[in-house]
Amino acid sequence: AGRDGLARSDRPWTEPWSAAFISYLKKDDPNFPVSAAHKKYMRKAKSNRDDILDSGGKPGGLGSHGVSKGEPVAYRPEEKTPEPGDLTCNPRGTGDGFDRVGSKNHCDIYVGGDEVIGGNLSNTVRKRAYNPDKITMIISQDSRSDPDKTS
Repeated sequence: AGRDGLARSDRPWTEPWSAAFISYLKKDDPNFPVSAAHKKYMRKAKSNRDDILDSGGKPGGLGSHGVSKGEPVAYRPEEKTPEPGDLTCNPRGTGDGFDRVGSKNHCDIYVGGDEVIGGNLSNTVRKRAYNPDKITMIISQDSRSDPDKTS
């Protein structure tokens, strides 16, 4: 039995839903690949980053690299300080959460003031402190239209 006293089979929520929460919040963003699994948009952001680097650019920088303005781009935590609206992600199980994005992950939305909001935290939506030591990927939208924003 879990902390709630129910066996897993007796719980109405048996599947993680944090990615569905993130996708709901991003549903009106035409560049965000909504999904029931964090791995989909983590892998898309990483692929976009790889495309940018392969073309000689840098994430967030100007240049022609096949990634449309506004698409999600992955950063390592040491490369970027999260801004409100960025996703902060970490692995839960397989993979390292950046070079190898496994099937189980968790992402929160950074809201500023060193706080994030996430879903499926003890089966609720909750605000909590941002802990950069646990984050392996920050997903931000490509900002090439703003040449001063190349962090």
